[in-house]
Amino acid sequence: AVGTGLPTDTGKVITPVPNFTIATGSPYAFFAAKLPAISPISNVVYVTDDNATGAGGIKKYALNILTNSYDSVGVIDSGHVYRGLTGVVNLNTVTLYATRNTDSLVMITDNAAYNAPPSSNTYVVLAKSPTKTLFRGIAWAPVPSLATNNFQLNAAIKNSNADLQWNVENINEIKDFVVEKSLNGKDFNAIKEIAVSNTNSYSFTDNNFNNKTSYYRIKANKKSGLNNYTNIVALSLNNKTSDLQIYPNPAQSFVVVNHPKANVNSSLRVFNSLGEQVFSTQVSEGATQTYLTISSLSKGNYSVVYQSNGTTITKQFVK
Repeated sequence: AVGTGLPTDTGKVITPVPNFTIATGSPYAFFAAKLPAISPISNVVYVTDDNATGAGGIKKYALNILTNSYDSVGVIDSGHVYRGLTGVVNLNTVTLYATRNTDSLVMITDNAAYNAPPSSNTYVVLAKSPTKTLFRGIAWAPVPSLATNNFQLNAAIKNSNADLQWNVENINEIKDFVVEKSLNGKDFNAIKEIAVSNTNSYSFTDNNFNNKTSYYRIKANKKSGLNNYTNIVALSLNNKTSDLQIYPNPAQSFVVVNHPKANVNSSLRVFNSLGEQVFSTQVSEGATQTYLTISSLSKGNYSVVYQSNGTTITKQFVK
């Protein structure tokens, strides 16, 4: 933090973030992340250090919610000059992209928890700087990418099988899809690889579905080497939900609504505190769970109204 308010005069004092070892290093770029990706706040920060005669490397700091400060939990590739830094988070994994020793663009993967030492000290060189040039900063190029609200999984039970359907817009980015399944909602296994074709809509039927609750998600493997996941959908033959369940609540960018099995022309509508409808969508026939993107909504109280076969159920959530 530099001073308070707008920068209208001189003499402002720089206030370091608590516990960041600025005095003993040479901090350069930083990348803040949420671990896991559904965390409501950024709880881990990676900082590059370009001190060639000191520690160097990429330093990892974890938020200590008891002291509201950041604790040092480890250093990646200590002793080397790092400057540019960016990254991406997929579920519980952080992939960092950094400039190392001014001549290399590298990739580093950290699978450890946000408050644990980095899981790896190994880097992969993606590119070397041409003769008489150096690498400094690094940033994502503004190109079209998979949008979360356009890569959603809808699922329903049909003829005692799990029927999965999803859509994706920028199909040219995708190498293939992987259907993943879990029986506990945490440990997912790949059950089917699906090749990309000349369409934006895809489907898969799991004929091995049983009366146990099963969780599904779709992974899109991108040609760039990265990947994206859909939301997770839970299906059960014994699902007799007669009420609405909304989570997370409070929410930030999305909510998952568990509802009774949908009939033809079922719908979900969202109303603000003034009673104004701000969102409406049709629910897939047979679905018992629907994913709603709410990133465009203002902070406040909202009501979700589920209508199906003459039945209306209402539930509130907070953004």
